[in-house]
Amino acid sequence: MGERVTDDKQGVWAALPLTSALPKKKFKQATELLEELQAISLQISSAEEREAEIKTLLEAIQKESDLPGFRFGGLCFRSIPNLPTKRLDQTALKTELIERGVEPDVIAEAVSAATKETKVNKPTKCEFREIPL
Repeated sequence: MGERVTDDKQGVWAALPLTSALPKKKFKQATELLEELQAISLQISSAEEREAEIKTLLEAIQKESDLPGFRFGGLCFRSIPNLPTKRLDQTALKTELIERGVEPDVIAEAVSAATKETKVNKPTKCEFREIPL
């Protein structure tokens, strides 16, 4: 289904005018399209859940069989480990910079300006492809 809003944005959505504010033809069209969109959203959600289940099962088969992946005709699957990324040790960097004469408040400002949110990756990456034969 569409994104469920549970935070302060809910008021923004609830404040939108009702479709009944539209002219009759547009009301009917908008209502039908919204209902169709809801049905499609439910199908997508269900399909995504099933896709995740299937990939988990295929990943288990691959691991149990000790194979790099497998294919059935042009249908291919592999699960590969996501390699860890190097991360900067901020404490060690701050210590090193202070030892080199950089003022702590300058370091704090620079770290604050350069800090960004990073996405946490799953430990493995499951891939499915269909290749032409």
